Amino acid sequence: MRSTSIAALASAVALALPATAMAGTPGGSGGSGQAQINSQWSETLQAAESEAEAKQHAVNGNAPVNVAHGNVTDGNNAANQNLENEAESSANNNAKTTQENTQKQTAPSSTCLLGGCGGSGQAQLNCQSSETQQAASSSAEANQNAVNANVPVNIAGGNITGGNNAANQTLNNEAESSANNTATTTQNNSQSQS
Repeated sequence: MRSTSIAALASAVALALPATAMAGTPGGSGGSGQAQINSQWSETLQAAESEAEAKQHAVNGNAPVNVAHGNVTDGNNAANQNLENEAESSANNNAKTTQENTQKQTAPSSTCLLGGCGGSGQAQLNCQSSETQQAASSSAEANQNAVNANVPVNIAGGNITGGNNAANQTLNNEAESSANNTATTTQNNSQSQS
């Protein structure tokens, strides 16, 4: 008697509902399937090469010659040389990689009648990959060759009076080399499901 009443009630409800509602409501209703896929790839290749070369070849000489039958009076003699040689080389690399990803899923709500509703299927996949390669080469070479001479020559049949003789030389040789690499990689990922 009770089963007959339930069957009659179900028949009455079925006759009262529109056909569109009958399509998914009498039994279980599957939820919406959602999927998100994101892939990011970044590659940075850098190469820097720097070379500096400075060559200097200097000759400085003072060679007075006095030849006399009588007396020779020689004054002051000086050979002064100031040299500066410099080579600078610099190679720099600066790489910055930034990757950001945001994924969000919201399942639509559904109304279920006369039965349970299945939950929504959701899937998220995120892949981030970053590669940074740097090479920096720097070379500096400074070559210096300096000759400084003071050679007074006095030949006389009489007296020889010589002054002051000096050979002064100031040298400055410098080579600088610098190779620098700077790399920054930032990856951000945000995923949310509701």
